[in-house]
Amino acid sequence: MNKFSFSSFVFIVMGLFFFAGTAKAATCLFATTEPTNDWNTAANWDCGHVPTLGDSINIPGSTTTNLSANGWTGGGTINAGSIINAGSYDLRFDGTLFVIAGSVVTSTSGNLDFIGSLQNGGSVGTESGDMWFDATTSNVGAGAVIDFGSGMVTFYDGAVIENTGTFNAGSADVHVYDDWTSGGVVNPGTSKFTFEGSGQQHLPGVVLNDVEVSKGGGTLYMTGTATTTGDVILTLGMFTLDGYDLHVGGDWIQTAGSFNAGSSGMVYFDGTGSQTIYGGTFYNVSISNNNTVLPISTLTVNNLLYVDNSTTLDSATSSIQVPGTLVIYSGSTVTSTSGYLIMNNVTSSGAIGTDTGSIYITSSTNNGTIISGSAGVLEFSATTTNNNFIKHLNGATLSVTSTATLIDNGSIWSDGLFKVLGQWTSNNFSAQLNSEVQFLGSLRQTIPNTHYQKLTINKTSSSDIVDFGGLIDVLKDFYLQSGTCNTGSNNMTISGNWIREPVGTVYNYGMGTVQVYGTTDSSIINGLFYNLIVGKTGATVTNYSNLTVYGDVTSTGSGVFNLATSTFDVIGNTVVESGATVTSTSATLSFTGSVTSTGNIGTLSGSMAFYSTFVNNGQFDPGSSGSTITYNATTTNNGTINQVVATSRIVFNGDFINNGTLNSNGILEIKKGWNNVGVFNALGSNQTIFNGVVDQVIPADLEMNSLQIDKSGFMATLSGNATATIAFINTAGTYAVGDNIFTASGSYDNNDLVTLGASGVIKHDSESTKITNSSGTELPSLSVPGYFYVTVQDDDHNYDAGAIETLNVSMSANAAAGSDIETMNLSETGVDTGVFRNTVSYLATNVGTIVPGDGKITINAAGVGTATYADDLDAEDTNSDTISLTIISSGGGGGGGGGGGGSLGPVGTTYQTYTVDPDRDKRLAYLESQGIVIHSLVKLADDGNLDTQEDSAVYYIGVDGKRHAFPNSKIFFTWYENFGGVIVITADQMAGIPLGTNVRYKPGVRMVKFITDPKVYLVDKRGVLRWVMTQELAEQLYGSDWNIMIDDLSDAFYTSYVFGLDIDSIGGYRISDLILSEDYISDNLGL
Repeated sequence: MNKFSFSSFVFIVMGLFFFAGTAKAATCLFATTEPTNDWNTAANWDCGHVPTLGDSINIPGSTTTNLSANGWTGGGTINAGSIINAGSYDLRFDGTLFVIAGSVVTSTSGNLDFIGSLQNGGSVGTESGDMWFDATTSNVGAGAVIDFGSGMVTFYDGAVIENTGTFNAGSADVHVYDDWTSGGVVNPGTSKFTFEGSGQQHLPGVVLNDVEVSKGGGTLYMTGTATTTGDVILTLGMFTLDGYDLHVGGDWIQTAGSFNAGSSGMVYFDGTGSQTIYGGTFYNVSISNNNTVLPISTLTVNNLLYVDNSTTLDSATSSIQVPGTLVIYSGSTVTSTSGYLIMNNVTSSGAIGTDTGSIYITSSTNNGTIISGSAGVLEFSATTTNNNFIKHLNGATLSVTSTATLIDNGSIWSDGLFKVLGQWTSNNFSAQLNSEVQFLGSLRQTIPNTHYQKLTINKTSSSDIVDFGGLIDVLKDFYLQSGTCNTGSNNMTISGNWIREPVGTVYNYGMGTVQVYGTTDSSIINGLFYNLIVGKTGATVTNYSNLTVYGDVTSTGSGVFNLATSTFDVIGNTVVESGATVTSTSATLSFTGSVTSTGNIGTLSGSMAFYSTFVNNGQFDPGSSGSTITYNATTTNNGTINQVVATSRIVFNGDFINNGTLNSNGILEIKKGWNNVGVFNALGSNQTIFNGVVDQVIPADLEMNSLQIDKSGFMATLSGNATATIAFINTAGTYAVGDNIFTASGSYDNNDLVTLGASGVIKHDSESTKITNSSGTELPSLSVPGYFYVTVQDDDHNYDAGAIETLNVSMSANAAAGSDIETMNLSETGVDTGVFRNTVSYLATNVGTIVPGDGKITINAAGVGTATYADDLDAEDTNSDTISLTIISSGGGGGGGGGGGGSLGPVGTTYQTYTVDPDRDKRLAYLESQGIVIHSLVKLADDGNLDTQEDSAVYYIGVDGKRHAFPNSKIFFTWYENFGGVIVITADQMAGIPLGTNVRYKPGVRMVKFITDPKVYLVDKRGVLRWVMTQELAEQLYGSDWNIMIDDLSDAFYTSYVFGLDIDSIGGYRISDLILSEDYISDNLGL
């Protein structure tokens, strides 16, 4: 740079003035004794004039000269001990100036301008004036001093600085345009050095205050270790350390220009106060100011960054990038507010942290503290060894990448999301409330033996593996979302949810135990375990999918293990401890191993199967509708089994030992032995079924609601008295009562065989004793002579359901009728009916002498007949029925009642009367010998000849032992819907059955009219025809279709019917009652 200023202009003017009065340049010696020593007094110079441009001055030793005006001279020599004091005036030297050691060139506020070179061995300076150097400036020697003062000091192009002495920079504003070859001593003061040259410049190893690089070209090179007590400012050009160190005591401000950190040398930020770095990329940096260093924009240190001396490197909202090595010493901190911290190789005994920013560490050895922000990421991407403490805050993500291994020899405090794609070994992991650890990626990983809040496995594919590294304790939830999890023989404890979704995710349960504990409700979804312990305190574990446990299950604590609606299979043994509950909604529970319970086991509507021994010392609740509980091995109940719902079912396939209490309100199936030492309470809907395929013994003193025997080919034997209060059913098998008393208070249904010992008793009240007609319809009265039956239903006398049993009843007539008494033998109406009736009708007559025991009831006056049944084994079981006996007057009466229905009023008709038939019993005996029963339909076999009709006739077998023909098919179909019940007999059999009267229309089904008689008749009981006098009456009886309810009847059958009173009104008469009035044709025919 070339200068021009007001001062130089003054010198030029003065020069013109001097040249005008001087002939040539001279050497001027200052020699005077004048007291003021005035530079500007010509008489004080031996050259006779005040020195001017071209003159050379010589100031003798120990001489002082003071300027009283501006001065201008060439070069010269200032000898030792001499002083030039410009004061407030400007002084210019155009030639080489030698300032000898011990001499002084100074000013107070005047400017000093050295156009020529300066060779200073003494003292040069100003207090507040400006100084200009245009040529080489040599400040040489230990005593050489240049004082820059407080003005502007400029070293122009060509002013090479050679300093082996001292620069006192003061507060000057120093501008350097040329080179600085040697540094000497610089007392920086508060000055500022600005390097502004356009060529190469050098900064020697000196101490400066502020340094600014504002070069128009070239580079500023350091030639030694330099120090700034103030700022380093880069605004233009290139600045390079060139392998040397730079100590910065103030701020680093790079607004433009370039800084070349080189591949060696270090920048030290070691001031005494807070420092700021405005931009910059460094090679090596040491930060040790015992205060704070604040990067305002991204700080990059490519090789080595030291943070020492309890210093804080705080990037605030900017980023710090260290691709090289970061060393943080104890007491020091690297932090940010929201900026990124990106570090490659970190060794720290101090602290690393951020408020909301992210921290990326490639590899590190942490002997101090690393704290994540409350947002962002704390990431490790290479081997990291933590020997002290890592704190992971909620909201941030702690990440170990797939290329990293986090070796924790210290402790990790985690309260956020922790993603592990690489490897992690843990020494002391403190999982806080919001912590979640996720194992991700495709590498095979080991889950450390430690405590977790939430633990998630979500590998890249289902074949990617994680291994348990020991006991895994999960305080909240465990999620297996993808991958293969190998537990080995390691255990897991968990207090939250255990979830494996989707189902295809592989969980190799190994030989370990999963223990679910805690005080809050939790779930199991798609579980698959070896051993399982459920130990909640006052809370519920609910299983929401099919669950198989291949080892043992233990339910402990005071909580509930709810299997809900899914399948639960236990291959090993199961223990339910006191206070614990195992239950389900509608699940199917299967226990292959033994089960021991002192707690509670139950279900609402599910099913359970026990395939090994079951010992219940607590309470067992079998459940409700649809529940089936199956015990397939020995079951011992020392506690309580509460079967409270009627439709539940308990099946004992193995031996049942009841030492406690069994409350049964449902179905109880006993298929083997039952040792009942305890209490059995049969509640309202109890059904106890012995149905094993072995002989069984029924415990003594059982009181059951319902007892069923269903064991075809096997026997159930009473070992003592027993009671069935509601029902007894022997479906199949032998029920051996022995010499015991079996009380069946309710219904009794034997379908196989019941046996009694010599003193055995079945106490079951007979159902009924009735005096009836042949079909079992009770007769309220009987016209004598007439026939009757006694029908007794006593189900417990059906001992053999494959045979027809018999019993006796007593039939008597009271004293008013003559006091006859007979014993009647009754047979079952068929196998397995329990209904007993005399096989042929019993005669009540008024003819002959009363002889008790003659096989008929004889009366001599109207009275009351009584049928009395007394069970031959149970004296308390008696039953009876009575009938009113009346004697038929001559020519009238006949046949007794038998059927009700509505009536149109007294008919006044004389029915056909019974006739004493001495051959009747013979005919009935013949039918019995041929296997033909009364009320059956018979015909001959079809002979295949269409011209014959004998084989098409169907006959009804009546109680009189005769066959009765149907005059036509219309009559047949009033009694039967089809021919399905017709049996075929041989011609010989048919010939042995005499022909009786024809069958008549069933009462009420159809109306009839004879071909020669226009009257329409209603068919009443016993073949009585009653004329329906008007169409209106017919419509009231049969509806609007009455006219299609009439059959024509041949006059040939006129004598088969009798005629009753005409119908002129129907009153409360009902056709439906009339149709039901006679069940059998025998009743209609009065047989």
